[in-house]
Amino acid sequence: MVARDRVNLVMMGGLHSPVVQPTGTLTTNTRGEASMPDASTRAVLLIGTIPLPSSALVFEAVGARLGGLAPAVPDGETGPRLAWIGWQFGRLKHLETLQMAAEMPLGGKELPQTVPVLKLRKGVKTTDLNLHPLGYCDEAIKSYSAFKEAKARGRLPASTRFQVSIPSALILSTVIQDGDPRGLLAAFERAAIDEVRDICEAIPHEELAIQWDMVEPEAEEYRRHPGAGKPLLKQLRLWWSYEEGAASIGRISAAIPASVNLGVHLCYGDPDGTHVIEPHDGSVLRDIANALSVSIPRRLDWIHMPVPIERHDDAYFAPFRTLKLAPETRIYLGLVHQEDGTEGAAQRIAAARKVIPNFGVATECGLGRLPPNTIGYVLDLYRKVAELP
Repeated sequence: MVARDRVNLVMMGGLHSPVVQPTGTLTTNTRGEASMPDASTRAVLLIGTIPLPSSALVFEAVGARLGGLAPAVPDGETGPRLAWIGWQFGRLKHLETLQMAAEMPLGGKELPQTVPVLKLRKGVKTTDLNLHPLGYCDEAIKSYSAFKEAKARGRLPASTRFQVSIPSALILSTVIQDGDPRGLLAAFERAAIDEVRDICEAIPHEELAIQWDMVEPEAEEYRRHPGAGKPLLKQLRLWWSYEEGAASIGRISAAIPASVNLGVHLCYGDPDGTHVIEPHDGSVLRDIANALSVSIPRRLDWIHMPVPIERHDDAYFAPFRTLKLAPETRIYLGLVHQEDGTEGAAQRIAAARKVIPNFGVATECGLGRLPPNTIGYVLDLYRKVAELP
């Protein structure tokens, strides 16, 4: 029986297994977030997707199992949004300026996914595209009411922020397979800027956090290690450099007020539970993080970087010695893996601490590809890893 099979048997307790509250005394940090003064307890980042039936159940589960360990909580991107950009392009294909070209399979065992590949209708130019609204604001407004209710009932700490996770304009632009690439990127940047402005008007700033999901690490890793990775990489148009990706994030982040927290999730994809391409080491992540630090014209509150399950070696973490982040940027390492639990996480933490003394913990990506009856186990695992010495 492999490790994953053993874990799946344990997971069957799901959301109904016993809840153990985090230890320690909660305080509030300079961002107005719940935090733990005890250095042995780390903050937790929830990437985005959590496959429960509703956002209300997401807030209930996270609050019960993590307490104040998560400074911001997403709504789980429940329902059709679990398909990530597949949901977004399911909306875009109905625009009069676009039409379907094909379906690109992303794979996925628990949640099979395809992304509609679109093209411009005859005679349409990229300057004709009006892609706003993208739908993230509408969904945020719906979920925020459940978030407020959870806080009012004491299910979430009062200082917890409402997290809205949005794919980068660059990755959204790649699924339109014709037209001027720079024109397409500009169209999606315009839409993203309008979308975050709408969100910031609808949600109180002191309760809001926005996260950009970037899959640019996939493209850069493939560029540096040609031939590696899954066939999906060959279907994507990978003409953007990581510097251009960071510059795009900088432009759309300028629309987010300083009173709203901002984070970035660096992603290697996991449509079938494994990366689209495995990182050779942390050098691509370091380079993108440093580029973001320069390109974003406001405070970057956090950045998330994945750590593959087998990487507890010094070589993986060595590039992080030359990270050039501002002191206020919190690093989250995606080193929580349900397959090897706290034992494996402890090995990765020990290796990481040689280079990065202080960091929060996360999984490598969202939880959307997991069966719903595993979520209780994973949230409990977050807590246990956060409390490791």
